[in-house]
Order: sequence, then C-alpha cells, then structure tokens
Amino acid sequence: MSNLKTSLLISTLVAGMSGAMPAFANDSNTYINGSFGIQDFDHDRLLKSDQLFSIGLEHRYSNGWGAEIFWMDSSPSGDRGRSDVDLTQYGIDGLYYFKSDESNVHDAIQPYGALGLGHADFKNTVRTDKETQLRAGLGLRMILSDHWSAKADARLIYSKEARGFDNVLSVGLSYAFNDQTKVVPPADSDNDGVIDPNDNCLATPSGVQVDSTGCALDTDNDGVPNHAEKCPTTPAGTKVDAKGCALDSDGDGVVDYKDNCPTTAVGLAVDEKGCKLVVTYSEEAILKINFAINSNFITEQHLAEIEKAANFLNKYNEVNTIIEGHTDDQGDDAFNTNLSKERAEAVMTILIERYDIAADRVSALGYGEARPIESNDTKAGRLANRRAVAVMKAQVSE
Repeated sequence: MSNLKTSLLISTLVAGMSGAMPAFANDSNTYINGSFGIQDFDHDRLLKSDQLFSIGLEHRYSNGWGAEIFWMDSSPSGDRGRSDVDLTQYGIDGLYYFKSDESNVHDAIQPYGALGLGHADFKNTVRTDKETQLRAGLGLRMILSDHWSAKADARLIYSKEARGFDNVLSVGLSYAFNDQTKVVPPADSDNDGVIDPNDNCLATPSGVQVDSTGCALDTDNDGVPNHAEKCPTTPAGTKVDAKGCALDSDGDGVVDYKDNCPTTAVGLAVDEKGCKLVVTYSEEAILKINFAINSNFITEQHLAEIEKAANFLNKYNEVNTIIEGHTDDQGDDAFNTNLSKERAEAVMTILIERYDIAADRVSALGYGEARPIESNDTKAGRLANRRAVAVMKAQVSE
C-alpha cells in the first residue's frame, strides 16, 4: 500500500472521529471503523497474501441490524513473475448482531454476521481489472469504553469475474458517536409506569391506576376495572353488569346476591330479601314516580303509575294515602323541601281531579333531601332520589 493512500485513509478516519456528526436516537449508534488485516488470494490469481487497511462507516439500528460502507486498500505482490498490483476494494455490508433485542446495543461482547456486495479494482502497469464481489463473514465487537470498541472480522469474498474465493482477516478499532455503554430504559408504551416486557395490559388508558402487571386496578375483584366501575364496593364473587354493579335479574329492586327469591315475577312488591311480600289479610299498592332535575312535571309515563294508585284507592274506599315527595341533594335545603312538596302535590292533584279521589283521602308531604334511597354520588342514585312515593294498604277479609 502506498504511503500516500495510507496517509489519506488515516486522515479521513481522524477527521471523521473529531468532526461534528448528527445526533441519533439513544437506541442506535453510528461508528467509524478502522482496521488492519491480511488478504489471502485465490491460487489462480498468482498474488501473494498482503496486508491491507480498511475504513468504514457503520450505522447500527436498535433491533440488532446494521449496515457498513467500507473502503479497503492494499498492494499485493505478484507471484511467478507477475507484477505487483494496486488493489482498491469498496462496497456495503449488511450486518446482523445475533442477539436481536435492543439491549444488545450495550453488551460488552457482540458477535455478528455480515453479507454484502463489493467492487474491486486490480491495477498494475499493464491493465486494470474490475470485479464484482459477493461478501460473507463473521465478526466480533468488544466494547472498551463509552465510545471506543475493538473489532475482529473474517470475510470470504467471491469474485464473479474471476470465479474464485479470497479471504480477509482483520482487527481494528471503532469510534461510536453515541455512548455505547448507556443502557436504554425498556419501553413503556402506555406510560403506566410498567415496562412493556412486564406489562400484561399494553393499552391501559392514560391516567388509570394499574397493578404490578400493568393492568387497571379492580379493587373489588368483580372483573370491572376501577376506572369503569360505578359500584366500587361490590362484594367479592358477586355477578355484576358492565358498570360493576350487582345484577338484579328479576328487576325487583333487590340485587341478586341479596335476593333469596331470584325469580320473582315482574311487578310484585318484594321485601328486603327480594321475596314477595306476604301480608296477612291485606293488600298493598306502591306508587313511585321519578322526576327530572328541578321539575315537578307529570309526564304521560307518570300517569300510568298514578292510575294504578287510583284504581287501588277506588277499589278500597276506606284507604287513605299520603304522597311523599323527595329530592336529591343538589341545591339548598329550603329549595329542595319546597320542590319535594310540589312533586307530592302534583301527584295528589292528578288523583283528585282526574281520577275523582276524594280530597280528604289524599295528602301531600315534602321531605326534601332528607330521605335518600340511593347514593347521591352517582347520576343513577340522584335520579332514584328525585321521586314521589306512596304506599297504600287495605285490610281484607282473606
């Protein structure tokens, strides 16, 4: 190899290592590779083995893949009277680091395989031969410091034109533009604080509290995560709906886990255990109407409920009733007390004027927000509390 070419290659390497380069992502790296080696030629070439110098620019990707653009220079001597040759080789190799996870970028010892294409110019005083090369080999990178590493490399080179095989063995040093000893933290795709390798629920919504496996917390273990839960204290083992609330299969107002009579017919009055009320020698009717927010308006839907109460009162003339009005806890006490009484009076007026119930048999009371039947912390609970109710009982002879 000529002194001029050697000086040129070394100058290029030093300039590349000291110059400004663009920054790459933390989980990739770019190297300048410089090495010395020996190339052994196919017997038919009549060339003696010779030292060579190479320089390359390698970009390493996060998943174990890389690519290197290289240039090699040597001056092998002729054999059997052939003249010396000025040999220049260049091309590109694809590299695969055998441990394909991202952490391999920072391992101390990194084996790899190489496959690539090259071009060679064999030039002597008489002629220049140009050849296309297929290249394959193995290598090993050893991390020495934050930016420096050592390389050992073996390549088998097939020449398409000469139909022969050469081989190259080389060792050298590499300079990395990024810190190659800094471990990149594993990814946390959903930003829940649990890294992806340990995360069993990779699509947890933002801001949701999760357990050690990255899955949304389910405090009452009912299968509905806390962020979608409307009934967060459901007893363990209870069957729940999509909102995490206990099922009421027969729709009697008593949830299944408290219901001793889970097949109660629709519309039957039930006790606290979900069973049909057994009233000795009496009959009972319950009127229950729910109202919109800040409203005492009686809808067509309400009339059906009121009509049932009117039928009961017409059937049992001795029965009197009290209509109770209630509100949720929104607003001040005085307003809620007045509104609750207006609701009760609206029902009472319909009974008297539309269904001819005697005025002295019906009265109205307003309890405001004092007697909730559900929690006012939920929309459904507040709707249940905005109500007018009446319980009517008649003594019968059987």
